[in-house]
Amino acid sequence: MKVKEVVTLTEKTDFIFALDTFLDEFKNSEDKLLLLVEEPPISPYLTQEQYSILSAVAEKLVHDHKLISSPNWILKKKYFLKQPYFQFNTKNKEYQDFLSKNAIPEFAKRNLFFDENSIKRV
Repeated sequence: MKVKEVVTLTEKTDFIFALDTFLDEFKNSEDKLLLLVEEPPISPYLTQEQYSILSAVAEKLVHDHKLISSPNWILKKKYFLKQPYFQFNTKNKEYQDFLSKNAIPEFAKRNLFFDENSIKRV
């Protein structure tokens, strides 16, 4: 399963299930970069935050698996949020502060703030 197929699967199930399915298949793949190269298509089923998450996940996988190159699409401006988005869309200021201080770099640069446990499959 390629990262772009997360979009197609989300249309039939939900984003978290689709992303988890991709990550499970990525883990066992021989050619990991091939699964990341193609940019996800535009779909009304995904939010801007979810597209940003896909981009952050792809970049983190490139870094964590020491892949020799990064897909060009992951650094496109459209994958960087203007407003911060916090895990669970929390409005709790203390939790937002915690997430900001413990931000995963590939996510934080896109204005996404999640704790490490929330992306343990990545």
